[in-house]
Amino acid sequence: MTRVFKKETGMSVSEYMFQERMSLAQKLLTKTDMPISVVASHIGYSNFSHFSRMFKKHTNLNPNEFRHLYHQTSE
Repeated sequence: MTRVFKKETGMSVSEYMFQERMSLAQKLLTKTDMPISVVASHIGYSNFSHFSRMFKKHTNLNPNEFRHLYHQTSE
């Protein structure tokens, strides 16, 4: 099944899950005022510093920088 998944998507299941988790984190950081540590926990990271490193690897920004750059305020 994993071979079929990779053939169809071009990525492994773990790569896909990583991308989906980071996408959800980006949405939560831009559309909510949820604390970053809660975002990390919400997407399955119990270690905040590991989440921050992985997020920066994915976006080239740490979660705080990302939020300040892209956060949408609701006024």
